[in-house]
Amino acid sequence: MRDTSAASELTLIVGEDLMAEICEAFGGQTIYIPSRVPDFTRDFRIQLEFNEALHTATTAGSAYIQVAQQEGISPRTVQRVILGA
Repeated sequence: MRDTSAASELTLIVGEDLMAEICEAFGGQTIYIPSRVPDFTRDFRIQLEFNEALHTATTAGSAYIQVAQQEGISPRTVQRVILGA
């Protein structure tokens, strides 16, 4: 028998009606739930800053570094946001 404790806990959090919708949409699939809510506002801002940085930077790599310094994050994090990874 499958362990349904996570499903039961999720049902308590979102309610039975929404859980029914989730089951209908994703039933039988394995889905990933991130440990934190994605910050789409930050990601959008990073994309805008990167596009601006590309106009002044000598390389894409320096644009990643410039945005990373502005945001206080690593260039790899900027790259993940830009590439959608």
